[in-house]
Amino acid sequence: MLPATHLVGFVSLIGAPSDPRLTSVGRDGLWTSGCKRGFNAALIALSCALLGGPALAQVAVGSTTTSGIERREIRAQIKPVRLTQISTEVPGTLNTLKTEGSRVRRGDVLIALDCSTFEAQLKKTEVEILSAEQQEGVQRRLFELNSSGKLEWEQARLATERLKAEAGILQSQLRKCTVAAPHAGVITESRSRTGQYAQVGQVLLELVDDSAFEAEFLAPSAWVRRLKPGAAVSLHIDELQAAQPAQLARVADKVDPVSQSIKVTVRISRPIGGLKSGMSGSVDTHSLQP
Repeated sequence: MLPATHLVGFVSLIGAPSDPRLTSVGRDGLWTSGCKRGFNAALIALSCALLGGPALAQVAVGSTTTSGIERREIRAQIKPVRLTQISTEVPGTLNTLKTEGSRVRRGDVLIALDCSTFEAQLKKTEVEILSAEQQEGVQRRLFELNSSGKLEWEQARLATERLKAEAGILQSQLRKCTVAAPHAGVITESRSRTGQYAQVGQVLLELVDDSAFEAEFLAPSAWVRRLKPGAAVSLHIDELQAAQPAQLARVADKVDPVSQSIKVTVRISRPIGGLKSGMSGSVDTHSLQP
């Protein structure tokens, strides 16, 4: 192994690097900065080899496969394909509310409101409709007997139609007092409790379809020509310490000019046991090679 002073002389003979950050000698007299950052590949390799430091001879900047896919860690985030936030279209007190962690099927009742007020209003309107229909019949008969004008008959008829329209609105509101699951899945979040008052549009539940997931990650834009929809991709899920097969679903149409990256989405059609939304992992870049 050559002394550090001999190495310095050797470097001066073949030319020092132009970057001043690469020409500083460490406290031990070794050109460690040059070994780490590099200004000439042959010079660095020879210098580090002469020093006999195998750790210094390794430049950890990542390697590239023959296909051009760099071996770097790409992080991925697991997301559900279908996530639905459940709210109500009418206000009311919560009589029934599915709890967090509940598994439901499509059509199961998730939310039921106390709609006794709507029910009472509907009964009142139905009684008024019966009275209006009787009044309409009387006005029609009087018109036939030439004892009343057509205007009175027409007004009675319109009053009946107005009450029927109000009854239809109340019936629609009553139907909205229960909210059914739009698809099968599991309740991942419950933001209220039974007995509390729910406002119109207030999100009460989150329903996730856990039969299929997606994963998103940012890939270098240089990979764009090799990212083909349908290609097999392998993910390593950190929380499960297991591999998850996936298929490349879509590639974004826009490249981020700052990071020189592009968003990639892969589809997980057959989730492994225990896979949940929000988990993360890394992409096996070998699986992206053509």
